Amino acid sequence: MLDKYIYHEPKEDHLVGLLHQRKNLFALLMEAKYLNRIAIIPPLHLNGKHNNGKSIRCTWDKYIVLDELQSFHGFV
Repeated sequence: MLDKYIYHEPKEDHLVGLLHQRKNLFALLMEAKYLNRIAIIPPLHLNGKHNNGKSIRCTWDKYIVLDELQSFHGFV
């Protein structure tokens, strides 16, 4: 049953900015599609170095409409 899902949690010392996180999200979604699995989208962690010194933990909804990802990128 666990083979059905795919999930990647970023390590605390590898937190990066929004654009890099978006690339990681699309890589996760493409990997899930290729392996015929369901992607579990992790919460968004932004490093303070990329956000005026403030680290952020939030959901993707603040930056991306997840329901519309397929119209944004056909492969997803």
